[in-house]
Amino acid sequence: MQVADVRCRIESRFESLSPELKRAARWLAANPADVGLYSLRAVARRASVQPATLTRLSQALGFERYEDLRQPFRAGLVLMQAGDSADRAAMLQSHQDPIALHAEDINAMQRANVASVLDGPWANDFEAAAKALLEARRIGVLGLRASHGVAHRFQYLLDMLRAETLLLTDNAGTLADQVRSLGAEDQLVVFSQAPYARLAREVARKAAGLGIALVAITDSPLSPIARPAQRVLLAHTDTPSYFQSMTGALALAETLLQAIATLGGEAVLGRLRTVQGHREAEHVYVDPATATSRYTRSTR
Repeated sequence: MQVADVRCRIESRFESLSPELKRAARWLAANPADVGLYSLRAVARRASVQPATLTRLSQALGFERYEDLRQPFRAGLVLMQAGDSADRAAMLQSHQDPIALHAEDINAMQRANVASVLDGPWANDFEAAAKALLEARRIGVLGLRASHGVAHRFQYLLDMLRAETLLLTDNAGTLADQVRSLGAEDQLVVFSQAPYARLAREVARKAAGLGIALVAITDSPLSPIARPAQRVLLAHTDTPSYFQSMTGALALAETLLQAIATLGGEAVLGRLRTVQGHREAEHVYVDPATATSRYTRSTR
């Protein structure tokens, strides 16, 4: 049993839990480090529930005792999702051959994260999400902190498939203004994974309150941006490294883009031809043949 297995149990059985057990389950999913580090009573105090609630939650998830639920977190796998990069760094540096060992571990988990896009304990509905984005008047895309790079790439490529896309940023403190510029005919795509940026959660809630349809690209149905979203696309983010893995989010973004391109018909093809024509006219990219010939001549 690994931490990811416990998380999958929480996700698959979440809707069947009582409100009190749901509250405890959300806290455990968001604070895996504390589960491994602290006693039952300390965890209950931090989660603002009774110790008996954690015992009932363990049984509802198929564990005989709370300690059985806690064991995967104590085994060191908690470091995959813990927010303290310094602790993970210390653990990795203590190994005799950390480079070779952890390069293999990282690669294995990267492949597993990508595979979870199609083979996870959820059913990602790329077709429904793609159709919604194709039908929207405008699309805003947001990714904060570690998620910004994935969001930026997604919006850059999405803009090649359809017009009226916008990368939302908090430059000059204008993020709230950008969100308010969207309306009920628009869509907002938000990338966020643990540890979740507080501002991303606030934007998701604000968008829902304004009637803006939200597509959440995240790592858990319990993610704070998943709860207010109309459509949720999920992938694992497990890693033995210092920081969370972005391979799952990248795979989600690229799969969604492919679905949009496939379903977009002639409108997408026309947009691609237009964008490509502009870039060729402006010599945006280096001509590989020209670059190679010039390099060859200069090195003779």
